[in-house]
Amino acid sequence: SGKRIKGGHSIGNGHWYKFEGEDGPTSASDCEKVHKEMQAVINKGAKISVELVPFKDALDYFLSNNQPISAKLLSKRVPIGGKAALRACTLEDKTHYRHNFFKLMGSTADLTREFSLTGYEAGGLVLCQGTVLFDQPALCQGLSELITWGHRAGVTSTADLVDVVEGEAMQGTFIHAAETR
Repeated sequence: SGKRIKGGHSIGNGHWYKFEGEDGPTSASDCEKVHKEMQAVINKGAKISVELVPFKDALDYFLSNNQPISAKLLSKRVPIGGKAALRACTLEDKTHYRHNFFKLMGSTADLTREFSLTGYEAGGLVLCQGTVLFDQPALCQGLSELITWGHRAGVTSTADLVDVVEGEAMQGTFIHAAETR
């Protein structure tokens, strides 16, 4: 669809995403386009593996692929031995990397559960396991408020939060915002 997905939070039995530059719900036609693209990736059965990538190459990959938050997170965790363990998946002769924070399936073909994508009234879309979302609007509202307070405190990612905690700049404001929720 040419749009860049940002963020992602678990809500109910789904995962909530927003597209960069969009505030309203994602249209049904855009959800259908994303669903088709996702299904095509699943049908390819591409292998997902862990690769040890030299630190500088991994950092360069994230920066050159418009993933500054991933680059910042990696820079906070310079790996022993100089190599970062990243998840790798090759599609159409291009290898895509992600952080190796949690175990993923061994192949895109393993994604056999039924899923749906729907526009979400709070903005963006929800990737739902199954066809019915068990919504938790209070959780979504709380996340939205925390994100707003985070932006006010200069925190837009986990990497920024590490900077705030390390530097203690605006730490009290952010903690206060989290506690008031």
